[in-house]
Amino acid sequence: MTEIDTLKSKENNSKYGTGTLTFNKDNSFTSMEESGSYQRKSKTLKMKYPAVDTVVMNISYVSKDYLLLSAGKDPKTWFYRKK
Repeated sequence: MTEIDTLKSKENNSKYGTGTLTFNKDNSFTSMEESGSYQRKSKTLKMKYPAVDTVVMNISYVSKDYLLLSAGKDPKTWFYRKK
């Protein structure tokens, strides 16, 4: 999914609930009580958690207010709104 218009008003029905993803200027991030480092290259976001292999996410959409990530062929998407 690369369009966010339908996601803006959609109710969250994720079994995992909602969370916050915070990117810091020193290339670190915090997500759901976990932290790690990240690299962004073109439309790819690589997130490295300390005890897990690097997670490679596709940036499907990015703007000043929204971020939509997907994981390769996995049908899951992650939709973030800027606070």
